[in-house]
Amino acid sequence: METPFYFPVVIRQLSDQLFQAHLLDLPETTRQQTSLEAALTAVKEALIQLISQRMRANQSLPIPAPPRGKERHWVALPLLLAAKAMLYQTMRQQGISKTALAKRLDHDEKEIRRLLDPAHPSKIARLEHALAVLGRQLIVAMPRQPSP
Repeated sequence: METPFYFPVVIRQLSDQLFQAHLLDLPETTRQQTSLEAALTAVKEALIQLISQRMRANQSLPIPAPPRGKERHWVALPLLLAAKAMLYQTMRQQGISKTALAKRLDHDEKEIRRLLDPAHPSKIARLEHALAVLGRQLIVAMPRQPSP
């Protein structure tokens, strides 16, 4: 199952100098800014915070809504956080604990906790290896941003 960690953004221009941006199905990410670029940046920061908080609280992660035709913008998680989120989500789907993954990798559990810590600067190669042990592959893609 492919899980892209990029989310379509709905933009509304509220006035000449006020833009509102939000992610579909995630109203808590709504942000208003004085420029389109600032609104996109603010909603991306809200997404990063939301994903990080849910991972720390052992909650499910949002699944990106499919574009519905009006979206012309999207925001993506930074690569490292997307890889950590993929590992986190895979472990939850497969019912694999940190201890069980540590045993499979022949690592200490604290190393797995660091791999799942959104703030820890883990190495992508370690995340790729952990995902491979769980039968998953990390693929980096660059979808084209639709033209206005």
